[in-house]
Amino acid sequence: MDFLSWVRRKGFWIYDRLLMQGEHWKFYREVRDAYTNGTDEQVVAGKLEKLLKHAADTTVFYAPYRGVKDLNEFPIVNKIDYQEKWQDFVSSEYTEDPKCHLECTSGSTGTPLEILYDRRKSRRRNAASIFLNTLADYRIGDKQMFLRVWVNRVQKGFIERTMMNLIPVNTANMDREHMQAICDMIARKRVKSIVGYASSLATLSAFIDERQIDCSAFRVKSITPISEAMPPEVRKQLKRQFDCTVSSVYGAEEFGTIGVQMKGEDPYYMDTSGVYLEVLKMEEDTPAADGELGRLVITDLYNYAFPLIRYENGDVVVRKTEKIQGGGYRQFFTRIYGRRSDLLYDTEGEPVSPFLITNKMWGIKNISQWKFIQTGEKSYRFVINGEQADEAYIRSLISEELGKDAEISFSYVDEIPVLSSGKRKYIENQWRRNA
Repeated sequence: MDFLSWVRRKGFWIYDRLLMQGEHWKFYREVRDAYTNGTDEQVVAGKLEKLLKHAADTTVFYAPYRGVKDLNEFPIVNKIDYQEKWQDFVSSEYTEDPKCHLECTSGSTGTPLEILYDRRKSRRRNAASIFLNTLADYRIGDKQMFLRVWVNRVQKGFIERTMMNLIPVNTANMDREHMQAICDMIARKRVKSIVGYASSLATLSAFIDERQIDCSAFRVKSITPISEAMPPEVRKQLKRQFDCTVSSVYGAEEFGTIGVQMKGEDPYYMDTSGVYLEVLKMEEDTPAADGELGRLVITDLYNYAFPLIRYENGDVVVRKTEKIQGGGYRQFFTRIYGRRSDLLYDTEGEPVSPFLITNKMWGIKNISQWKFIQTGEKSYRFVINGEQADEAYIRSLISEELGKDAEISFSYVDEIPVLSSGKRKYIENQWRRNA
């Protein structure tokens, strides 16, 4: 056991007990018990009723819904609603509360969104993240390397980095020299956990494979891809290279971490004790069946400063519900397709998982970066940074998934820039069917 990691871990819980009335520990147990025993439907119903009453009594936007107890009678809202009517969503009980703070989304696919957090929500968010990450073999206090573009708004000072045992690594430049330095640092600093954008981790994995780097001296116990979908083949390769758990987390700045990929499996376990999840049909506001592709709508059960009720965040998912004897339940996302506006469609108009494209491209070695764009009903374009590709071969691979009548063109560039957040977008739908 790493002694300093143990000290940090124990120190956090002692600090929580003495100065925070043990709130983190209380919420941690709630998330843990929901995972172990299932989420209690009656408890969630009580949380929902209390939240809806609070929102109707203290916000301008929800004032017309005073006395309404059925969640289905509340409107579905989106990011634009929050941006245009931000003040109308703020609870009057928290407008002058100095313990509230703002969380800001990255704005990588549009204008950033600010969300007001009250202190209780902040601690609940932290506790959920701490427990869910244990399912991915990361424990608070472990030495963690974080790969991302470290823009000013997310920079952390020396004291905070030391307390968190965090090693920030900027991935604005991922050339071979920098990747070799990352590998050297992983070994030298005895890193236990690596977190990073899936694209950065995929680039690092490809470099390790190319250079045939021996990872046996590494002490990494967990790798956590964030913010972007990681192709299953990349996940398998990272697990083989590092001989450790590789599990993505699902969440957003609006809510925090709300789900984690199960070890050795694809489904994501979702923390339904902290959020109420609806999956609605693609073309109507009625529930999608388990196993059916649908739009994700989230209600945060803990944010009272800025109630997030029936928020459609733009993601498309497939859900599975597991009933437990005694009235409990667990929910899993068996597929997360990402933004609805960038969902691909085949030539018959059927949705296609982005993983089908990324899996096909994973084995093609002479392409350093690529982006796949749907430009029309049956037209698609590959943007490639790399050597001249075998276009006929790639076209045949992709046509298997999109249809033999798919019209696939190619263009070549010197660099495919990352988004302002540092994320890399592999799939884009410029045709935006059904958007």
